[in-house]
Formats: sequence, C-alpha cells, structure tokens
Amino acid sequence: MTILNAPQRSACILLGILSLASVGLAKGKQPKGDGLTSQEIIDTVQKYSEDQKACYSELLEKDKTAEGKVKIRMLIDLSGKISGSRIEENGFKDKSLGNCLMAKMKGWVFPKPRGGEIMSVAYPFAFKTAPAPAPTPEATPAAGAPPATEAASSSSPSETKTQP
Repeated sequence: MTILNAPQRSACILLGILSLASVGLAKGKQPKGDGLTSQEIIDTVQKYSEDQKACYSELLEKDKTAEGKVKIRMLIDLSGKISGSRIEENGFKDKSLGNCLMAKMKGWVFPKPRGGEIMSVAYPFAFKTAPAPAPTPEATPAAGAPPATEAASSSSPSETKTQP
C-alpha cells in the first residue's frame, strides 16, 4: 500500500529578493547625517516577518491563489516608530493585505534615525505561495523480502497463542 501526503500550500514572503536599491527614500527627503541605512531598514522589516505572514494568511483564506507585490511608503519618526504610511502600489485585487500591513506597522520599531529628521521610506513587499511538497510514498519491501509488520500499542498486555 502506498500512502501519499495530502498536498499543502503554505505562505511564503519573498523578503530575500529585495536588494538594497529597492528600498527607496523619498527624493529630497534624505535625512541630514546618516539617517538609517537600507540594510537597517531591510533587517527591521524582516524582523516583523510574522506580521507579514499573518496578513498574507488572512488574504489566502479568501483567495488561495493570491500572489503579488505591495509597495508601502512609511514615515519613520525620530523615535524609530512609524508615524504614517500609505500604499503606493498594490498588485492584488483585494486591498485588505496592504491595509493589514499598515495596521501592523503601527507596532514596528526601527532604530532611531541619525541626523534628526523623519525618514520617508518606500518598501516593496512580495508575496507568493510556496509550492506543495512532493508526495512521499511509503517504503515498500524489496522483492522476496517478508512484509514489514506494524507494532500496535495497547494499554493491555497482548496475548500470544502457540501451537504445539
């Protein structure tokens, strides 16, 4: 007998595809001093990947094939908190993912920007479902080998009958 695992799909957030150049600072809004580096921004966004997965999972409950990108512009205040955000691009029919992300962002904390100015950052989020794992067949005995027996667990002792 061959037993196959049921196909499953899982949420996958493609944060790894982002390059440092894809995190955009608003033109003319470059902070004095160092502000935050693109790497600091990427690292902080990735720290909150569970929030992103939760939002995407909610969308997948409504549309199991939903995949795409959302670009959100956020304002990072002097304390490192998000003081405002808006969706700049949305590749999904359903707008709930972007709204969910913006709601979650209210609790995100970035490092404090250096230079004494609020930062405006556009961040692209890419979402895609992971493919279902390949079915795994149960091991079958080789030709001529005796069939494997299963051990059954029981709370009572088993009885064995022998023939004379």
